[in-house]
Amino acid sequence: MKTCGEAVAHQLVMLGIDTVFGIPGVHTLELYRGIKAAGLQHVQPRHEQGAAFMADGYARVSGNPAACFLITGPGLTNAATGIAQAYSDSSPMLVVSSVNETTSLEKQWGRLHEIPNQLAISKSMTKFCATALAPADVSALLAQAHAETCSGRRRPVHIEIPTDVLQKPAVEAIQTVNHPANPEPGDDQVEQASTLIEQASHIVMLVGGGCVNASRLVTQLAERIGAVVVTTIAGKGIVASSHAQNAGACLYTDAGKRLVREADLVIALATELGEPEFFAPAPLAMNGKLLRVDVDIRELLDDHVADLAILGSVESFCNKALTVLRAKTSDAANVVNTLHKEINNDLNPLQHKHKTVLDLMANNLPDNTFVAADMTQIAYTGNVQFACERPRSWLHPVGYGTLGFALPAAIGGKLAAPNRPAVALTGDGGFMFTVQELATAVELELPLAIVLWDNNAYGQIRDDMQASNIDLVGVRPQNPRFETLAQAFGCAFKRPQSAQDFVQALNASHSVKKPTLIQIQDDAAWL
Repeated sequence: MKTCGEAVAHQLVMLGIDTVFGIPGVHTLELYRGIKAAGLQHVQPRHEQGAAFMADGYARVSGNPAACFLITGPGLTNAATGIAQAYSDSSPMLVVSSVNETTSLEKQWGRLHEIPNQLAISKSMTKFCATALAPADVSALLAQAHAETCSGRRRPVHIEIPTDVLQKPAVEAIQTVNHPANPEPGDDQVEQASTLIEQASHIVMLVGGGCVNASRLVTQLAERIGAVVVTTIAGKGIVASSHAQNAGACLYTDAGKRLVREADLVIALATELGEPEFFAPAPLAMNGKLLRVDVDIRELLDDHVADLAILGSVESFCNKALTVLRAKTSDAANVVNTLHKEINNDLNPLQHKHKTVLDLMANNLPDNTFVAADMTQIAYTGNVQFACERPRSWLHPVGYGTLGFALPAAIGGKLAAPNRPAVALTGDGGFMFTVQELATAVELELPLAIVLWDNNAYGQIRDDMQASNIDLVGVRPQNPRFETLAQAFGCAFKRPQSAQDFVQALNASHSVKKPTLIQIQDDAAWL
């Protein structure tokens, strides 16, 4: 007879989950009892925040959720930042935590790891959360949580299991529940959309991260209607960067904002049009009509008011629209070519340095490489400038905007796709948030390039302070000697002295069974 905790691992495998990230603790011993017998891959980060970032990276690269096993209290709160980032960026994840015994819940009896209401913490950063108060609840709630994280707008879910329930005999596992299908647009709505498209002469299609499984259809629709494609940051690669009609993730730029403003029809597909996409608090300015398609009704009711709002999946919308829309001619390719020239002409000296590195990466790495990028200035430039030829290739913590994402997310992504080259692109400030996960990457023998942009500062905040005439406080942390740090963890280390050195270091990093830290100082002569 299995305990409830032991049975969790077996049910996760039944549900299709093969990897769990976590650090065992006194309250999660029963969860660990079944891991080996169930055949789950367990990955031990060095901090629970890393566990959540790794699960996020795993999901972004594979499209499938991984699990996190977290102890009561500090395990959950340590992971909270990573869970919230996954929630913000619509990344699926199944979090299983312990919680104090049922008789003590919310009574504040001073139990180990006690929080007055643990579930209240996760409620604001998960799509679904619940407490399994009895053995039958464990199985049923796991199945429900899995269905929630894999359906509709995909986001993290959390099930907490009291320590006494974990030790009780398990009931028969519920292997799955029927995942509800995404809503399909009505034929009348597709006809209305077709009329808007037929009447428009300058169409911009905004492609969001929710289109990640509809790359081919979205590209076909753009070609059919002659639209200029603008991707969000999460949408990079859904339409190949090399496609003649793809202007890229250019909403950061004045040229990109003007392109949208001057369109007579904007088609926004599966995007929340969030502030971090265009770095302005107000809604994105549009003078033309707005057509929105999304599976999340809340996004159709926000401050970007649509002339036509369609609740449904992008796949279904594109399939239906392609059956009724006639081919339109346009000068989209010329518009895109002119826009790219303008954006490149507007680069400042620092961005030119960034572009040197980013272009070397894009031109010398295989097309199936993925990059996990941190909140750092070179990544902000990369959001616009880095070329992606396929989806799930640019992983960036867009909405929540946390530091420390790149390294653990790259680890999770590499575990999800061992045959894809992986790069973590980070700044020295963000790197130090999760630097301990170098130990995890070394332990797993992961060939991983860590491109470290070193300006010995929280560079963006430093520059913002200077621009606002604020004395520089708290933006110049003292860094370690990164070469010594890499050696201490057992990593390879390179400090390129030329562009050729950098390319050689990148290429070599994918053929060794350990991570390679590649330090690029922002004043390097070759930039």
